Amino acid sequence: MTRGFALVALVLVLAPAGAAADQSATGRAKLQVFMGAPLVVRGTQFVPNEQVTVSVAATQKRMKRTVAGGRGGFVLRFRMSFERCRSGLTILAVGNRGSHAFLKRPPTLCPPHL
Repeated sequence: MTRGFALVALVLVLAPAGAAADQSATGRAKLQVFMGAPLVVRGTQFVPNEQVTVSVAATQKRMKRTVAGGRGGFVLRFRMSFERCRSGLTILAVGNRGSHAFLKRPPTLCPPHL
């Protein structure tokens, strides 16, 4: 599992600094994230029936594997804490048939507690 996170870190270092919030190098695959408990990641337009590894990095790091459905979609739930005021969120999904998508959300500016 450490090797998987090392691969994710390498990809993140090599990704362009000005990456858009929803970016895919293939021009097809897309990611959406729904904040809450649990954190939900939705992938669309992956190759149908492709094995996909999804890595999420925020205050914690998690990785899950899934298989995209017949239309190329999947939904994964991650039981993890996410503090939008203190940490950003980075999600990388890589399929075994060439699909991949990247999503990055910077930390949100929140008012100071009084």
